Amino acid sequence: MIQTKDYQELYTYLECSPKHQELLRQLNVANEMTLSRISHELKNALTLISGSTQLLSIRHPEIKDFKEWRTLLYDIDSAEQLLDELSSYNHSGSLTVNTFHFGNFLKHLCLSFAASLSDSDTEFTSRISEEMGVFRGDRVKLLEAFLNILRNAADAVYGGKILLEALRTSDKIEVIITDNGCGMEPEQLEHIFEPFATFKENGTGIGLAISERIIHAHGGDISVKSKLSEGTVFVVSLPIYQNGYEKTANQSSKMCKIVNTAACKPEVQA
Repeated sequence: MIQTKDYQELYTYLECSPKHQELLRQLNVANEMTLSRISHELKNALTLISGSTQLLSIRHPEIKDFKEWRTLLYDIDSAEQLLDELSSYNHSGSLTVNTFHFGNFLKHLCLSFAASLSDSDTEFTSRISEEMGVFRGDRVKLLEAFLNILRNAADAVYGGKILLEALRTSDKIEVIITDNGCGMEPEQLEHIFEPFATFKENGTGIGLAISERIIHAHGGDISVKSKLSEGTVFVVSLPIYQNGYEKTANQSSKMCKIVNTAACKPEVQA
């Protein structure tokens, strides 16, 4: 599968050819529309199957005790989850931009994530600067991006520690997520953001790919360092633009008009 870095190299090659850039953009739009139609049809089929299993369990309640029945329900749920994540990945480059306080956003994120750890032994700590200020971006998409990274950390620590740190400089916001979990080998790091590349038993391999695409759509950058048996550090940098959304749209990503499926939609809120 073509990755973001491949598109960046292709963009550099086609930089002086708007005609070819537009052709590539149209091909991406067509590809993602096809993916959306396929996902939609598969979800419809799974909905019918799920309805049939519910009806079957009502008419034959004894079936609930069968191991094969529980396996069937698990497989249906897994397929539905995969299609939901595939749809999320397909639309992760399209932004609805508004203005919000980034410190409050992170506090809400941390409260939600901490609540999800209530039944585990994992220790979660956050250190958020009081000077985070306001930010222009897609609050919903960014929430999904950071939660995907945090959940990935939670899967790796097995009762260890996770730390989220956030600070703001004159030109960027930086969020650092550190865990002391199992870590990753260099070979794993090379593919960490590739769709369907997963090293977890029940993982789909789409979560971090979604996060990367959302961060890049905001003109930001995401990097990861990890050492086996010692832990992992994710660093997310988001640029701050002082002259309004127009400048953001122009500078956030050279790849926006080529890679993303739809134009960003500005909806600025106080």
